[in-house]
Amino acid sequence: MEPVLELDPGPPEEPEDTSLDRRRTRKGRSVLKLYVCVALLCFLQATLNISLRLYSETSWTKGREHLMDSLAGVTRRGWLYFDQSLYFISTTKKNWKASRDFCLNKDADLLVINSKEEEGFVAKLEKGSWIGLQIARETKGIYKWVDGTNLTSR
Repeated sequence: MEPVLELDPGPPEEPEDTSLDRRRTRKGRSVLKLYVCVALLCFLQATLNISLRLYSETSWTKGREHLMDSLAGVTRRGWLYFDQSLYFISTTKKNWKASRDFCLNKDADLLVINSKEEEGFVAKLEKGSWIGLQIARETKGIYKWVDGTNLTSR
């Protein structure tokens, strides 16, 4: 009889749980895909924000320059700018009705004084000016501005 050598196989091997490993791998890949998508969206959002800011600043600057050029052209043609309003100073002397008709033909109207500052501005003009104040037709004796508001101490 020959001696039989027995090899100690060690602890019994546990069968590999490949389904658990597959689930972990799939979950890891899904999380990685999610992170990549979020990072890509953040990058796209930042790019869009920068592009829109550059475009809007350029458009705003061009629009502002155009308005300033227009304002400069208007003031060269007899208009004065004060407190966000334009005032036309005519060189032709006319009565109140003719002056109002002239203004209406220019899509404007006679001056309505809305503040003490505006009143001071008009008072400093070298020539006399017509203001848009008239006696209301429906109520004789009560003054109204040409824009329909009542005369009040402003």
